[in-house]
Amino acid sequence: MIEIGIKREDFTVAFSLSDVPEIEHFVAREEELEKMCRTLSSDGSRRIAVLHGLGGMGKTQLAVAYAKRYRDSYSAIFWLNIKNEDSLRQSFANLARQILQEHPSASQLSSVDIKRNFDEVMDAVKAWLSVRVRVDKL
Repeated sequence: MIEIGIKREDFTVAFSLSDVPEIEHFVAREEELEKMCRTLSSDGSRRIAVLHGLGGMGKTQLAVAYAKRYRDSYSAIFWLNIKNEDSLRQSFANLARQILQEHPSASQLSSVDIKRNFDEVMDAVKAWLSVRVRVDKL
């Protein structure tokens, strides 16, 4: 049996939440973490979970706890700051740098000027992320 295609390892990026604020004493919310795990468990299809609620309720820390607990289930976990348009663009630029550091041949990103054209960077990162993992078996 010969496998042809793109493998998960081709999209693996080291786990890092260095830009994410974290509180010292997070009270684990096991029920919510388990519900997120069930929601995001995938058969290969795209899954989305939305955390919503008033500010200060612990949404960010719940997402951080989930990412840390289940990081081995994913090939990459990225944190985007969506506070405003500029912070989102900067998050995409940082993401592009992180991907290029581990995958210098990422064709969608290698030709983009990360420091100058944020719209192209965002498009290139989204294109890289949208490539579906496919393994054809012959």
